[in-house]
Amino acid sequence: MKHFRGILILIHLIAISIAALPAPIRTERALWAEPTMQFELAQLSERLGRWGIEVPASELEDRLWSVSERYAELNERARAPFGPYYTLAGTGQAWAMFAGADHFPCTVAIDVRVHGAWMPVYETGSPAHRWNKTMFEHLAFRYMFFLYDLPGFQDRNDGLLELIARDAARDFPSAEAVRLRYVERPIPSPKQVRDGSLPPPTERLVYTRELTHDVPSGP
Repeated sequence: MKHFRGILILIHLIAISIAALPAPIRTERALWAEPTMQFELAQLSERLGRWGIEVPASELEDRLWSVSERYAELNERARAPFGPYYTLAGTGQAWAMFAGADHFPCTVAIDVRVHGAWMPVYETGSPAHRWNKTMFEHLAFRYMFFLYDLPGFQDRNDGLLELIARDAARDFPSAEAVRLRYVERPIPSPKQVRDGSLPPPTERLVYTRELTHDVPSGP
């Protein structure tokens, strides 16, 4: 019995050790065109150059993509035999670990158009524009805002905007339309903070929908 228990413990240790190995998320190559990825590739290329290894950022990207694909395939093969065990034990990891910082994060801004003029009603982190903040700052919505900004997921903003439009039509009877904006706000370098020259925000994605207000029917 002791030997059997020892074998089970050994299998468990092997399973969780493999599950704990860092694994790149296998995604579309287009995601590597994101500003943060290109920024980090340029930094790595520059650092290698200082060490005497000259590799252009574009070539470095090709090499790393190839290595990442091979490693991800091996990682999936190693995990496959333990899949049922992970499911039974509930050891799935919902959030990506070993992830780097997003150097070009986006905040979300929502505006309504009243008498032809756009009026801000919600903005991430704004103390003044806090409409529907309980819903928009819920973990599920924060994850959606992060995900729907990425290539390959942006078409899902149509459904998200439909939900926002429904609430906007209810809370702003005079509003004619609602607008959802993803505003890129680059993380400043220490020097930029010291100099007070913060990088300007830029609108990355904009979605607009006309509002339909329910008209009460007559008696």
